[in-house]
Amino acid sequence: MEIGYLVHDLSDPAIKRRVTMLTAGGARVALAGLSRSATGREGFANALVLGQSADGKLAQRARQIAHIVARQRSRLLAHLGQPNVLIARNLEMLAVAVSLLPRFRTRPRLVFECLDIHRLLTDPGAAGLVLRFVERRLAPHVDLVLTSSPAFVTHHLGAVFGDRIAIVENRVLELGRPALGAKSLAPMPPHVMPRPPWRIGWFGALRCKQSLDILTEAARLAQGKLEVVIRGRPSPAVFEDFPALIRGHAHMRFEGQYDSDDLGQHYAGVHFAWGVDFYEAGANSDWLLPNRLYESVHYGSVLIARMNCEVGRFLVRHNIGVPLSDLSAEAVAHKFSSVRAEDYRDLVLRQRRLPRSMWMADQSDCVDLVRLLANVPDHNQKLGVMR
Repeated sequence: MEIGYLVHDLSDPAIKRRVTMLTAGGARVALAGLSRSATGREGFANALVLGQSADGKLAQRARQIAHIVARQRSRLLAHLGQPNVLIARNLEMLAVAVSLLPRFRTRPRLVFECLDIHRLLTDPGAAGLVLRFVERRLAPHVDLVLTSSPAFVTHHLGAVFGDRIAIVENRVLELGRPALGAKSLAPMPPHVMPRPPWRIGWFGALRCKQSLDILTEAARLAQGKLEVVIRGRPSPAVFEDFPALIRGHAHMRFEGQYDSDDLGQHYAGVHFAWGVDFYEAGANSDWLLPNRLYESVHYGSVLIARMNCEVGRFLVRHNIGVPLSDLSAEAVAHKFSSVRAEDYRDLVLRQRRLPRSMWMADQSDCVDLVRLLANVPDHNQKLGVMR
């Protein structure tokens, strides 16, 4: 199985996870794309770097895509070879992929990987109209869409791509372990003591200024009963100098970026995980089921989320986590200052009763994914096409 993979950002940790899944599933992957880091390949020795890009600069990325199509297509085709499947991550890479299709000796199956709905796709203005027009022009070339939340299908993708959609959740990838049984429960992880100060971890892509404001003020108001630990990659389009914003605030600390191999240690070092996101409230932020949901439960911390969004509804449906309707700093400070040890133990035990397979992907999931991409029969329903 030969897979060509065109990505919007080689430095995105989610790319590493997807490549690992494809490889573990038995595929050989030819990787190419843009990068938002100075180092370019980010550990992918054989990746073809097509240029540097920047977060939040759509016009620049549009010019880069035009340059790739006009000037780098032959180089890109030589790198990809003759794939059975061509995956395009995000809309800009889908445009590149569609431009390549007529130039392959045998047309590969085209898969569009869409794990976020860009804010301009829901914008009523001229930019939104243009982007939606481009999406509709590209859509007929797509054989399958991979997405991670049913709300993306309901609110956007279903109207554009119909039933050519599979939901592959952002579960934690764990290879080299025995296959999961249907009732296999998560083990109790090594954990911080269940008593104040209650520690909230905000990990991953850091792009929500409102979350930072809430957590900063809540930590101040809680007067030592609440601590906030922040790790990840702040968006330069949102925060000019993230460490400076944290500096000087009591009961808060920013510990920089982290390696995915250390996730278990980080989540086990906090009581709660911050899963609140207002960055694109009313659209993408309301619809996604993020990595934080699966990581927090898998590693034993308790997720905090907004009530009226897909994550909050997920927590309510499974009777886990802390879904909040009032996310003012005062309400957050009061809520987590008054948590008792027995309350916290109950929250942990409730989520431990759910099967590990809800949060974790193993070797068999990797094989299933590759077979789905190759359109092997009987794998569409197993992986949740339009479920």
